[in-house]
Amino acid sequence: IKEYFEGSFEYFAEMVFEMKGTNRSNFSLVTGLEGMTVKLPLPFFKEQKESTEFKINIDFDDDKEVVVLSYADHNLFLTMQEKEITNGAIALSGSLPLKNLPHDRGIVMGRMQSMNLVDYLDFISDSKSLGIPWELRDLQISQVKFRDLALQEVTANGKLGSLSTKVEIQSRGVDGVIEIEKAGNINVDLGRLNFSVFGQTSYAEKLPNNFVEDYLGNLPNMTFNVDLLSFDDQDLGSVSFVLRNEQSKLEFYPFSFDVKGIVSEDAYMRWDLIRNYTAFNGGLFIEELDSTLKAWDYQPSIISESTDIAADFAWEGTLFDF
Repeated sequence: IKEYFEGSFEYFAEMVFEMKGTNRSNFSLVTGLEGMTVKLPLPFFKEQKESTEFKINIDFDDDKEVVVLSYADHNLFLTMQEKEITNGAIALSGSLPLKNLPHDRGIVMGRMQSMNLVDYLDFISDSKSLGIPWELRDLQISQVKFRDLALQEVTANGKLGSLSTKVEIQSRGVDGVIEIEKAGNINVDLGRLNFSVFGQTSYAEKLPNNFVEDYLGNLPNMTFNVDLLSFDDQDLGSVSFVLRNEQSKLEFYPFSFDVKGIVSEDAYMRWDLIRNYTAFNGGLFIEELDSTLKAWDYQPSIISESTDIAADFAWEGTLFDF
């Protein structure tokens, strides 16, 4: 915990000891934390000269301790027994619900203006065990940022645990479930993904190089499914694949999609990150060639009811340079 705090501060503290026939023992502390730098992700970060009200109250009740902590307008409640957390609650920018809390887990609720996901993932990976499972309950976040990607008006529900973290999100551009396993694998099952969250102005616009470097080049093994791909109000289709990152090669198999009239099932695609070379092998099915060409902004020049193509081709560049 020392790595997140630097400096010193003045405080007022009081310890009340239980006497026969009186209330239980209690410890309280109040400070403005002036002189202390708090190196936690926003909104908890604090400069050394800033003043932020911090209060802590501990009731010693027989064999357990009840801790209530407030930092600015954020609040924490914990019950501890034999130095182990037995339950708890965190209210961000809100009051604590102290009634009907589960006895073997913690809950996180409230609202945040902004969350930088990279900072929080680094913080969580550097932290030790969470002690007990924690749940997100209708956590409202105005903006979630991950590098250049930004999700607006996010509502998050889910579970944070030592074996896996599974979160359901609803936002302006993305709806679905993301699961991060202890081994590092990720399972993504989205009902909806709008490409506008990547800062695109057109679905046909080439993705910037930093997208390839920041997102695709560092992907872990994952399963990925999107029921509805879209750009703004235009529906594009669906896609699903299993991704393996093998010695600087991204392998997509099975790779299935139904995008603007082109359908493929159980195809194989490989992108060599070092050579920057991509290969695709699989069947392509087009039910109505005329409407499919129009959907891809080509003038129809072939009359056909349906078309099956066995494709095996490769090209220099990324997945998006074909």
